[in-house]
Amino acid sequence: MNKKNDHLNIQNLSEMLVELQNEVQSIKGDEEKLRFANLIDKLELFISEMNDVTQDVHHLQKRFAQMKRPVTSLKAHYQPSEYSKLQRMFQSVQKDSSASMQNNTNRKWTNPTTEITDVHTNKR
Repeated sequence: MNKKNDHLNIQNLSEMLVELQNEVQSIKGDEEKLRFANLIDKLELFISEMNDVTQDVHHLQKRFAQMKRPVTSLKAHYQPSEYSKLQRMFQSVQKDSSASMQNNTNRKWTNPTTEITDVHTNKR
């Protein structure tokens, strides 16, 4: 009986070993599936980010094309800044004041004449 029990024990152990091997294979398959799923998630994220980058590049290309347009088309829409306006006003005031200063220096100096008509003395 001992041999029969040993044989049954060995048979049970080999069946359990086969089951364990099948479970290990199943776990390995699940692990591979998880790796592929993780890889697919990463690829989807990468593709999404690349789409965003592509859109950004397209937007920058449009802006660059607008900047490359001839300057003449921009001149029609040009409006001077407040700083430029104030600077021109200041320069015109400076020109006016320097022109009037030159006019004052070009005038001939005439000595005013005074006439003495009466002399008073204060005696007390």
